[in-house]
Amino acid sequence: MVMRFKGYLVLAGVFVFGAVAGGGGMFAYAQHEYAALLQKDDPVENRRVSALSLRLGLEAPQQDQVRAIMANAREDMRSLSREAVRNCGDPVRTRRERMHEEIRAILSPEQRAKFDSIFGERR
Repeated sequence: MVMRFKGYLVLAGVFVFGAVAGGGGMFAYAQHEYAALLQKDDPVENRRVSALSLRLGLEAPQQDQVRAIMANAREDMRSLSREAVRNCGDPVRTRRERMHEEIRAILSPEQRAKFDSIFGERR
């Protein structure tokens, strides 16, 4: 009986250790990724500059100019990307609302009230 209890205790300890180790590993990974996001130099831009430099034979001053151009465009590109994500559903919503108005036009007043109660909750 005591051996069985020790076995369960060891098994529970292994699971607890695994959970703690996994949590610690994920925390370290998240910190590493977060630090990479805050890094001043964008690794993707660095790869692009390197690739352009190799393919076009850019000189050092040209590489610096390309980096500066990319850095200036970075925030504009981020804001444009955010705006695209924010507005991507607008055409679908507009079309759905127009469709609902067309359906409402053919319904009786009682049906229209039911339709509005069904789809009014989703708006």
